Amino acid sequence: MSIDTRFTPAIRNALLEKMQDLSGRYAADGGNQIDDKQASGSQAGTDSVSLSADALRVHAAVSMTAGQDVFDIERVSEIRQALATGTYRIDPERLAEKFQRFNTNL
Repeated sequence: MSIDTRFTPAIRNALLEKMQDLSGRYAADGGNQIDDKQASGSQAGTDSVSLSADALRVHAAVSMTAGQDVFDIERVSEIRQALATGTYRIDPERLAEKFQRFNTNL
């Protein structure tokens, strides 16, 4: 059994929006803030920002999942139909194996 660690579309979009906002306001050369004075050539203060390793990992994860479905909509439809008709069956041995594998990976 694997755990789906991909982001929901709403979370992914919010993270992308935030990262785009940050990338528009901060330079890629270590995070120095770019303002209108700096863009025109005059030097402003020495404020700087750098993204943590966690923030960079979040950005990478968001980029990797962009455009991907978070779940298999066809499979969800099949399960819903089986539940509605009473034909959904659970294999207790398979379920026990997946529980055991999950607990081993904790």
